[in-house]
Amino acid sequence: MQNKIMLSLGVLILFATSECAHAQSVAWRNNLQRAAAESSKSQKPILLDITATWCTYCKKMKKTYANRDISRQINSCFIPVVLDADQNQKLMNTLGVEALPATIIISPKFEVVKKIVGYQTPAELNREIGKFCRRAAKKKQIAQRTTRPASSKKQTKPAPFAFKKLCLVTLLEKREMKYGNTKFASTFNGQKVCFASAEMKRKFDANPAKYWPVLNGLDVVNYADKRMKKAGNPGWVAIYRDRIWFFATDSERQQFAKTPNRYTAYGLRNIARSRTGNSIRH
Repeated sequence: MQNKIMLSLGVLILFATSECAHAQSVAWRNNLQRAAAESSKSQKPILLDITATWCTYCKKMKKTYANRDISRQINSCFIPVVLDADQNQKLMNTLGVEALPATIIISPKFEVVKKIVGYQTPAELNREIGKFCRRAAKKKQIAQRTTRPASSKKQTKPAPFAFKKLCLVTLLEKREMKYGNTKFASTFNGQKVCFASAEMKRKFDANPAKYWPVLNGLDVVNYADKRMKKAGNPGWVAIYRDRIWFFATDSERQQFAKTPNRYTAYGLRNIARSRTGNSIRH
């Protein structure tokens, strides 16, 4: 049935005509054959407005089409065509148009993909055609990414400092929350950290596993109870058995404080790996 409609539509395109006047804010075409060729070349769908001189609500639709946002979207995303229903009765029969006004969206392959019957306010029409505009914008973005010249290099941002630049040495040794200076930085366990002073950096470099947060800074409560790898927040921290423990929220921190020994085994495994399996980069 769909193929029959497509074939009939393709034939009737050759004979569709219009003498309608319409709101000038939309760049309406009135030759469906030329619009079909334009649609095929640009890959934009056709927005076909079917109207009639005697149709009261068709006149109201002119105000909808004159809306600035609506006209902008139509001109940007579609090939707009306006036709008089009385002059193109065979096409109306093929499309199954039984009431006016009617807005038909036809793909570049001449498939009817949307039929909107009756008067539409700007908000109502925007909801319908906005879907096609968003889809077209997404396709354009994908096309731009895939056609990017091979020589163009993606600009990469420097890796951010872990643990919100908190100085781990100051935190463990002095129990103070102090931000590090990016001039004093090291990389351990694949993460970049900075320290409050050159002395703090030297201490870390001499024994990084001592200062490194348990589970690489993951929330041990979520990991132990739910096997969820959820990043801890340096704002919620505990020092237990001379190790730094971060938690996602204060709730997890309080849970840890109630039964800390329950979660210690998970942390000790991570401490052992940190001592034996990692290196420092300066």
